[in-house]
Amino acid sequence: MKKLWFITFLTLSLLLLVMPVCAATEGEPVSSADAGAFYDAEETALTIVYGKQTVKCENAAIKSGDVTYLPLREVLAAYGAGVSWAVGEAEDKVIVTAGKDRYQMVVDLDKCEAYGLNNTVYALKHEGNILYLPVHFYTDLVNCGLVWNRDQCLLTLNDAKTKKESAIFNPSNGGISYKKVMNLPEYTKTAAVVSRSAGLQSRAVFGGEIFERGVASYYGGKFHGRRTSSGEAYDKNAFTAAHKTLPFGTIVRVTAEWNQKSVDVKINDRGPFTRGRVIDISTAAAKELGMVGKGIGHVTLEIVSSPE
Repeated sequence: MKKLWFITFLTLSLLLLVMPVCAATEGEPVSSADAGAFYDAEETALTIVYGKQTVKCENAAIKSGDVTYLPLREVLAAYGAGVSWAVGEAEDKVIVTAGKDRYQMVVDLDKCEAYGLNNTVYALKHEGNILYLPVHFYTDLVNCGLVWNRDQCLLTLNDAKTKKESAIFNPSNGGISYKKVMNLPEYTKTAAVVSRSAGLQSRAVFGGEIFERGVASYYGGKFHGRRTSSGEAYDKNAFTAAHKTLPFGTIVRVTAEWNQKSVDVKINDRGPFTRGRVIDISTAAAKELGMVGKGIGHVTLEIVSSPE
């Protein structure tokens, strides 16, 4: 009898070892270990429907395994809410503005995690300075009916308080008839971080003085034509760049430490959001620096001019 029990136990143990691990579904969070780079993930054109309006999004939905990630800014814009980064605070956070209310979502870009109310954890991904969150994040967030069609890559927002025959889209505010955000805490400003970028707001840093050192990366051609944080379309042939804090319109001289070549770029986007990287430059700027073959490289930044 003991021998039979031992054989049964051994057989079950072996079966557990070889069984495949089930992937997360659309409504389940994924571990931070699965939330890393996803440049080879499948991209599918995203469409958002609200009321009688249909919007073809500039940024695609990204399917990584069994989980689909949607671009944060575009989904919330369809909901009538705005998104911005908190600048100069002690932690990285996204500010969501819905009507007169402001909410905050703390993010850990190293762990690829976002935190909602009561520290609810959502896996996130970011590519090309765009934040993507899984479908179930939006289900928790928006105060209206939300239907996701994975096969058609179609997101439908329904305002249950509005009659079916009337359009819920309000052209004056770019969103649905009411905007309330759930499961995010109200925005509270944390202590400011003392940095040279904060000092730039009150004084110019010119005359060849090095403003910042770090690693530069560049946008690939796949982002050509997509909207940046400033509202401008990204042009791979223009000399532009993304920075976390510098005002839009700032002209920055980027110098490659490996060959001393320089290029002047205009800041029109936010990012990069990867530890150690200080600027994300356009393809044209990367070619000027001889960086295309390298992918990334150590650079110094100087402020050439600030916007009026």
